[in-house]
Amino acid sequence: MPAGVQPSAAEVLTPTPWSENGLGAALSDPAVGPVLAPLPPPNADGKLLVPADVGPDWAYDPGSRESSTGEFVMDNGCTPDHSIFGLAAGRALGYTGSLPDGTRATGFEGEYRLPAGTGAKTMQDARTYARGGCDPAAKDGGFSQDTVTELPAGIGDGAFVENQPQQGGVRVTVRVGDTILQTDLTRADRQRLTLSSDADRAWLQRIAAAMVARYTGAAPRG
Repeated sequence: MPAGVQPSAAEVLTPTPWSENGLGAALSDPAVGPVLAPLPPPNADGKLLVPADVGPDWAYDPGSRESSTGEFVMDNGCTPDHSIFGLAAGRALGYTGSLPDGTRATGFEGEYRLPAGTGAKTMQDARTYARGGCDPAAKDGGFSQDTVTELPAGIGDGAFVENQPQQGGVRVTVRVGDTILQTDLTRADRQRLTLSSDADRAWLQRIAAAMVARYTGAAPRG
């Protein structure tokens, strides 16, 4: 190519400066490595739910990666918003799978690390604000149909389910000391959701128990 003339991406070098064997040898050189370090596998320490804890066809959400939390949401549409901001960073992870009736759904588990000594009071507040709320602009009454289902004693330091029929989901909340774990399970189509049968309650109770067992290390990793 004449001096001063820039090569064109549309031109193919003839002959190619690499033979097939030469290119293979260059790429297999131990000195050639990835430019970016590979991402760690999700939930490497197994302290959050593993997909099988939710159901046989559940998986980690391939469209998301492990993230962090810093806000514990207790917004029920009323004023003031009782959410807690500026928490120490916790972990969060997404999932996909099917609800017991086969409806496709998404899942999200978050770890909320509360200030020392505030776990019991915050859990009590979370129960209170999960029971209905205010949203006068919403035609269907906003949060007003949200209800709480208490789970049996012995699951961590307390556990309950917040039923969110108008949002198409449920939220499983458990407390371990000054840490609260929440798992949101939401219909993918965001249509109204009602999980009220004995089988539904048993499923949600198993998820709550697994959340505690994973977080405390009582469950085997896997």
